Amino acid sequence: MAKGLNKHLHGTVWRWTDEFVLIISSDEYNSGSLDVNCISIAADTGFDDINCFLCNQIHTAKKEELSSYEGAVPALTLAAIKTKIQKQLNLGNGLGNLQPVLDTATKLVGQLVQMDSTSVPSVVPAAENVDKVPHVEETKEEPKEEQREEPRETHTRKPKEDKKKPDRQRREYSDADVAFILDGNHTVEEIMARYGFKKRVDVSRIKTYLKARRKKRNS
Repeated sequence: MAKGLNKHLHGTVWRWTDEFVLIISSDEYNSGSLDVNCISIAADTGFDDINCFLCNQIHTAKKEELSSYEGAVPALTLAAIKTKIQKQLNLGNGLGNLQPVLDTATKLVGQLVQMDSTSVPSVVPAAENVDKVPHVEETKEEPKEEQREEPRETHTRKPKEDKKKPDRQRREYSDADVAFILDGNHTVEEIMARYGFKKRVDVSRIKTYLKARRKKRNS
């Protein structure tokens, strides 16, 4: 066995806890993974006896748990171990390993065909039973009368009423009103309360209107 190699290569033997194991995962997997796949070894017998490799005990071991490198298995012994693993896992090379799968698929297809032939009735009647098939007269559909579309009612929008706010300036104001609004020292709130104004701006407008009216009368 080669000594001195300190890499987790395919076919190398390592000490794992209290036993020896053989790495069986590929070098490509081992180089990029934190663990390796390996099989147990019965005893340290030089690692050249194929019977000491337990192909039915496959493990996944972390690299950090592999404490020491013990050597590499000879190529012929490694090839024999792979053959045992292939038989253990029902693996193989070529089409021979797929033959059981093909046989199973063939049986399933045959069963499906048989089920279809027994459960699905024939669509076309036999020749001797053609006369017994009831004749169905073809019924011609009478042309439907064209339905005239009734004119749709058109709703015309009513013109919006021009809702104007009541013009307070059209109210008839007596001289007493004019004196109260213009000449009296009454506050805006008092004028609003007496004449029912809701906004202060209404007071300003009525004052402007009454002043203009007075000026026009005096001219």
